[in-house]
Amino acid sequence: AGHWTGVAFALAAAVCLALATILTRVALREIDTLAANMLRLPFGTLLCTLIAVAQRRPPWRATRRGLLPLCLSGLTGLGSSMTFLIAITLVGASTT
Repeated sequence: AGHWTGVAFALAAAVCLALATILTRVALREIDTLAANMLRLPFGTLLCTLIAVAQRRPPWRATRRGLLPLCLSGLTGLGSSMTFLIAITLVGASTT
């Protein structure tokens, strides 16, 4: 029933990711990859928190069982984010 809604969201995600990659490349001309990552991640966290609070779904309600996988995904996400930014710096946004 939600097939076309899912397709629309997938397309929107692809467009957003492409725009984010292009904007990241512009920013990486001016700042270091580590600094860019340190700014991107907290900014995304702040936006997600604001959305959750606006929806009256506080993000800090996590179960104990879910915390370890979330922390591990944060570590692997940090690694992927850093390698993604380095790739943008080395080969450009369109190739990445």
